[in-house]
Amino acid sequence: MKQRATIVFISFLSLLLSGCRSETSHSTVHAQQFPTDSTIFSCHNIEKLKQKEDSFISIGDRHNELLAKFTLGKRLRETSKFEEAINYHQAALTLAEELRDTMEIINTLNQIGTNFRRIGNLEEASSYLYKGLSYYKQYSRKNNKQTQKSMISILNGIGNVQKELNNPEAALTLFFRALQEEEKTGNTLGKAINYANIGSTYEIMGKNDSARVFYQHSMAANREINSKVGIGLCHIAFGNMYGKEGKKEDALREYKNAYEILLSANDHWHWLISATSIVRIYLEKNDLQAADKYLNECVAEIRQMKSLRGLREVYELKSQYNEQKGLYAEALKNYKQAMLYDDSLKSEKSLNHIHNQLIKFERETSKREADIIRSEKESQRKSYLIVILCLIIGAALIIVFVLQIHLRLRRRGILELKKKNEELSAMNHRAEKAEQIKNTFIRNISHEIRTPLNAISGFSQVIASDPELNMEERQGFSELIIKNTDLLTKLVNDILELGNMGTSKIQIHKAEVSAQEIIKELSRQMITHVPQGVRLKLSFPQQEIKVLTDKLRLKQILQNLISNACKNTNEGSISLSVQKTASCVMFTVTDTGCGIPSEKADSIFGEFEKLDNYKQGAGIGLSICRMIAEALDARIYLDKQYTNGARFVVEI
Repeated sequence: MKQRATIVFISFLSLLLSGCRSETSHSTVHAQQFPTDSTIFSCHNIEKLKQKEDSFISIGDRHNELLAKFTLGKRLRETSKFEEAINYHQAALTLAEELRDTMEIINTLNQIGTNFRRIGNLEEASSYLYKGLSYYKQYSRKNNKQTQKSMISILNGIGNVQKELNNPEAALTLFFRALQEEEKTGNTLGKAINYANIGSTYEIMGKNDSARVFYQHSMAANREINSKVGIGLCHIAFGNMYGKEGKKEDALREYKNAYEILLSANDHWHWLISATSIVRIYLEKNDLQAADKYLNECVAEIRQMKSLRGLREVYELKSQYNEQKGLYAEALKNYKQAMLYDDSLKSEKSLNHIHNQLIKFERETSKREADIIRSEKESQRKSYLIVILCLIIGAALIIVFVLQIHLRLRRRGILELKKKNEELSAMNHRAEKAEQIKNTFIRNISHEIRTPLNAISGFSQVIASDPELNMEERQGFSELIIKNTDLLTKLVNDILELGNMGTSKIQIHKAEVSAQEIIKELSRQMITHVPQGVRLKLSFPQQEIKVLTDKLRLKQILQNLISNACKNTNEGSISLSVQKTASCVMFTVTDTGCGIPSEKADSIFGEFEKLDNYKQGAGIGLSICRMIAEALDARIYLDKQYTNGARFVVEI
């Protein structure tokens, strides 16, 4: 059955191509009011091409606008941005049809077909390629030399589609026909491409000796014109053959040669083929460390391409990698993803197969009915027309049904991809946030540690190197050293405290303690830290207030709050008070400093948050206070109603 289908396909193609010599030519209209910009085709910078496109649109130069869109599509495909490439080529096709520029219509149809073939959508690829071949058939007399190259490329494209559909005999006929045309024109690059296509087809058919001969012809032709992409593809082909022969080291050498060459040529699509081949060899050798590097590169690249075939292959490799690594749950997840993309590919291939079978069925039915109509009486003609109509309706219903299934599968695949993209985006956001927090922490801590260390080092050197200092000066310098030592000690303690809180539960030892006693102890400890010109006020009722809490942890919170008040208050007072309400015991630390904006009332309790990056502090004190308060079942907050400075409240 397959052989018969191949014969029918080849016969149809022969009729179509032979018709090119007899069809009446269609006049090609070029709405070209401006000279062609010769720099368009040589430009490889996508942004510059977009600027050219905008310029042509603004001056109404539609012909050069068409060429710019056409070239943009090619450049985007070269960087594996297939969706954008398709959009630009379809826009170019619309413009070419409006201008009735037959040559560019044929060229653009070929490019769109190539784009869809690269992403594995063979149905769309076939549609555009056959349409291009049909245009060539109808309008081939004019611009024959210019359209000849596109016709050859279309033959190659259709041949590759047939090869993908496991129809190598038909593909081989097309490739040899294209090679014959390339030999007439003397196009070395075209010959190199067709040699490789013929070699790959023979390889599929199991004729490895013939395949190797054509691969060698292709390599020689590519080296003659120094085509990096062609040379790289030949290395991949030789690697495939070595792999089938079990020569893994030889295969790996060829794949790595292709990898380096295609990377230097900036050909992401074919580079991915070499990279996945390298991963496959390393997995066969159970060299997981070597495979990991190349596999990560493949994953990063395929996410930009959005090619079903590529996604399926990469996820299959990830599944195999995780299985060999013993990560069976992750391997199963990757395998399911690969099968999802495989189902999408199979559904498209099935649609192509059904479509081809329908065309064959309709042709055979039409021929049979035509013979019957000629042999039957006029009275029977109407009944056969009804049969034809029923067949057409039935075929239409089948097509609609298949399309609905196809669309449902595609929609499901898109939803899955969207969900995965959202998950990846969320993970990326969390990673960026963590990186930002880390950088902020390192920057702040570096500054905060350096400042007291410089002071300690500097004053110590002055004391050691200047014997003429009197006792009063030495005492002053010593006090500065002690003060900076205390600052450094507090900073280190805060960092250690924050680290302990982040890795383990805070140890709490509650007991009933006197609130007034806590206030008095804090005043004695902190009085030396209060800036000159600032008063430390205490406020508490005469009647003793008992509170069930961890005394040391509560003092740690209040001590941090008083320390912050000292840093931000240059004049006025700092007040420490306690009072008992109906529901809790309330400690407050109030200052007359610069204050805190109300919109920062919540964020200041975050890790590494600072109101002023130029003031001393690592931005972790209030974060520690919040963590301790939560462990004490207490509440700490900034009083937004107080506007003469800052007032922090701790409710227990």
